Amino acid sequence: MCYLVRAVPDIVIGARRPSHHRTLRGAAIAVALSAVTLLVGYFIYLRVVSYTEPSVDIPAERIVVTGIGRATGSGANRLTFGQSSLTYSGAIAVLRSSGTPRDIGGAHGRLLDERLGAPVDALAATIRHAIPAEGLFARLVHGMRLRWRYRLVEDGIPGHQLTEIATVLRGMQRWSGSTPDYETFVRQQAALDIGVAAPWSSGAAFRAVTRSLSFVSELRGPGGDRLFVGRSFALPGAGDGGDSAAAAITVSFVHADSVIPFASIGWPGLVGVVSGVNAEGIAVMVHPVRTSDIAVTRNAQPVTLMARDILENARTLNEAIAIAQHATPLGAAAFVIADGSARRWAVVERSPTRFAVARDMQPCAVTDILTADPFEDDADNDRARRIRPASMRRKRVRALLRRRAEAPGDYAAMLRDHRDAEGAPLPPGHRGAVYDASAVHAALFDVSGMVLWVADRADARARFRAFDLRHELRGEGVHPAPPADLAPAGQDHDSASLRVRRARNHLRQARQSWRDGDRERAGEQIARALTHAPSLPEALHLAGNLAADLGDHDRARHYYQLFMNTQPDDLNAAQKIRATLKIAAE
Repeated sequence: MCYLVRAVPDIVIGARRPSHHRTLRGAAIAVALSAVTLLVGYFIYLRVVSYTEPSVDIPAERIVVTGIGRATGSGANRLTFGQSSLTYSGAIAVLRSSGTPRDIGGAHGRLLDERLGAPVDALAATIRHAIPAEGLFARLVHGMRLRWRYRLVEDGIPGHQLTEIATVLRGMQRWSGSTPDYETFVRQQAALDIGVAAPWSSGAAFRAVTRSLSFVSELRGPGGDRLFVGRSFALPGAGDGGDSAAAAITVSFVHADSVIPFASIGWPGLVGVVSGVNAEGIAVMVHPVRTSDIAVTRNAQPVTLMARDILENARTLNEAIAIAQHATPLGAAAFVIADGSARRWAVVERSPTRFAVARDMQPCAVTDILTADPFEDDADNDRARRIRPASMRRKRVRALLRRRAEAPGDYAAMLRDHRDAEGAPLPPGHRGAVYDASAVHAALFDVSGMVLWVADRADARARFRAFDLRHELRGEGVHPAPPADLAPAGQDHDSASLRVRRARNHLRQARQSWRDGDRERAGEQIARALTHAPSLPEALHLAGNLAADLGDHDRARHYYQLFMNTQPDDLNAAQKIRATLKIAAE
């Protein structure tokens, strides 16, 4: 009986005894809820970061060849795709396209198909390295972080431009085995805004994807004054230093529906414009820069696509400036805008929050440094001013512009100049020289006479091929009637450029090997670079750095002294080396 009395509370109320089954059940419920939460969160993340790809199809036309048997003329040996065509002038691909964004993008992707892959891959590195990936966890979530940071890039691009971008990609995918996905390709259109120099590239020392130069000058003659624009553009921060873009240099003549036709110099895969001119004689040269107020927002448009908007819609200099002022750029840039009809020009410096314009300044020489008052206190621009050799190029061009030009060839000679501001010769490949051996294109625009000269093989010392813009953009004349090409700079005009490009290719491999911990291979690649270009400043600097890292201080001082003797083109490195040599001397 007593036992029953003691047991009643347990029977009626229940005893609080430890239960492993309850613990496991609770843990399982918690894990399940966490998994569901993570899964739901992941799907929300995917919805937020994903771009909405336009529904586009490649036109059904096939590529055919026409003009076989014609020795010369505009119809000689061209590939055609619908209303568009592809020809070659020397090594320059000449793409003529027309119609809707779908037609133009399809022609771009299909006709330039075999040339698209390498430039696209090279620029992909500038986006990929914009997000640091130090450490195992950072590498594991790198893709997610990249997609999150740049989730709004698509929102700032107008719908018709997105349609063209999507159709270019579809054209690439028609035959190519490996192509980027839509999101990656859209982000690459903003590589000059948000990308960073690949760590193994020449541009890494300056945190610069691009290196650019433009000048504006009036050529006075018996036929009247003509306005000229000189241009050099490079991609030192691309994964391959811009070599693939230079090898696939493309001149595009675009006749899009309901807008002004324009000509653009660029590379396969570029939908925007870095150097171009429209049928009204408005020329735009883009100089991408870094400023501290760059931010990705829903209304921010890549600067190359802004430049295209200017060319497609501006008929006067004032209209072009207004478009640049009222747009919201994703990055920052200096825009050189020239009006050939009015023979006037302006330099517009633009960032997401700041704007400045200078009109008709003489002499007009613009590099990748902003000089207007609103950017005086910008930390990124100030750093660039202190370490880049851009000021050397600007001073030399300004000195050359003070001389009277007699013919277009005099402007080509300026782009080939390889001296400092005082006229002393610089070693091949010096980044402070006007002549850029690693340029992806060099060109002259006669925006009054409507003539374009583009350097063959992207080398300013090569032949400048002439194009008749009156015919190509305005439809004047039955056939194009360009003036004579501008002759190359001597028999061995291409040897210096080839040697420098080969040397820089070895230097990129050396930096990559060094990053991977293989100093022996890095040293071998530096030696090969010096064989091609013994006085290349960046090769001497890297050789000194490697010797110092290996503890060979005598050899390091030897290379550092050679670097200093070349008139350094890396001002930050020069300052550090001066201190090192001074300490060693003491």
